Amino acid sequence: MQTYLQQLDALATTSDTDSVFVFQASRKLSLAETLASEKVLQSFVEEWTSHDDRVSANATILYGQFLVFIVNEKDVRLGGCSKDKLFHCVEQHGKTLDIDFLNRHLLAFYKNNKVETLPYQQVEYALQNKLITSDTLYFNNTVSTLKDLRQNWLIPVSKSWLGQQFSLLV
Repeated sequence: MQTYLQQLDALATTSDTDSVFVFQASRKLSLAETLASEKVLQSFVEEWTSHDDRVSANATILYGQFLVFIVNEKDVRLGGCSKDKLFHCVEQHGKTLDIDFLNRHLLAFYKNNKVETLPYQQVEYALQNKLITSDTLYFNNTVSTLKDLRQNWLIPVSKSWLGQQFSLLV
């Protein structure tokens, strides 16, 4: 099985400064949903424009639960409308699959070789009861560049904003 870093390298992106957008699904996609999603993502990036110029982008699905868009803005910068197109595409696709890709209050952790999600409101309880610890790997979906995605996406809770927010518990 390829690691997510190997998958990123296979996308042949151009620069560590490429913009990144990560959308976390509310649950793992089935194989059929993954295949359908790959087609939707590919179709979107092939037709994506910003101010009538084609956007240079790639998309992939990581861990069967994260839609990741990588955008080279060297020649064509993303405007507000082009970002809106991306969010609209993801939102519509989520409605088709009955999956929420836009819930930023649902956090993801990597435990026991799989992605586990937890509502933000339950993090304090999970820390107090050692369901997650400072060493548990957390998916930091706030990354904004390819370099960030490679280095700071899957990090221990203690090195994330959660570690700072719950410093007394970690």
